[in-house]
Amino acid sequence: IDLTNAIVATVGNSMRTVLAGSSLGVATITATDSQLSSAGSSSYVVSVAGGANATLTNTTVSSTGATSHGLYTSSVDIGGTITANAATINTSGAGSHGAFAQTTGVINLTDSSITTLGDGSYGLYSSGNGTVLSFSGGSVTTTGAGSHGIYAVAGGHVVLSGSQAIVSVAGGSLTHGLY
Repeated sequence: IDLTNAIVATVGNSMRTVLAGSSLGVATITATDSQLSSAGSSSYVVSVAGGANATLTNTTVSSTGATSHGLYTSSVDIGGTITANAATINTSGAGSHGAFAQTTGVINLTDSSITTLGDGSYGLYSSGNGTVLSFSGGSVTTTGAGSHGIYAVAGGHVVLSGSQAIVSVAGGSLTHGLY
């Protein structure tokens, strides 16, 4: 799927605005100069699994609702890969992470901006062995109690590079820039 100058939005709970999944690893999504959004709880804007790939360039990703993530990749056997260049990612809602790589998923962000608003909403979240989340340049801003800027757990890896990686957190107790 190739999207250029597109606007794609979903409204409702447990929705996926853009979903790529393949047991063969051949599914690919490309979005350039586009706006992708979801409104509703437990919804993901860009979700990739099963070895599939998504590439975002100069694209805005927005989610509104509890446990609604901007970028998400996960799989039991083979995770997917999301690559974002000059992307803007905004989430609003409790437990809504900007970029969440889980169970062998990979997310690569370059010169991108992530902003989360809501308690327990992490900017960058890597969880599980074989999971890698890389961030080069750009900024991560979180607001809300327990909303860490960067969080790695259970063998997840986060790689920070570039002289302009900025992390700022605000909003209450149990909030850390790096955790």
